[in-house]
Amino acid sequence: MSIERYVALLGWFGYTQLNSDTDVDFVNWRTQKMALSDWRDLPHAPTGSMTAEWLSYRQALRELPSNSDYPNNLSVDGFVPLDPDGL
Repeated sequence: MSIERYVALLGWFGYTQLNSDTDVDFVNWRTQKMALSDWRDLPHAPTGSMTAEWLSYRQALRELPSNSDYPNNLSVDGFVPLDPDGL
């Protein structure tokens, strides 16, 4: 995917600009993680699919770029949230 497509999504991701390949890689990773859990928020999803843990996880993913330690701590254990299934 081209950088231009990511730039078009900046507002949704909370970015003001993409400064490096790390930013692009992170946006791609986070998009995939959000997409993998999107089904939990659909009207036909099984009851109880979107638990408080999943809601917290998805919110934590959205807030990562606003963390003062981003992007320096992306490789630090615990900085990037694990989903409730531990992935």
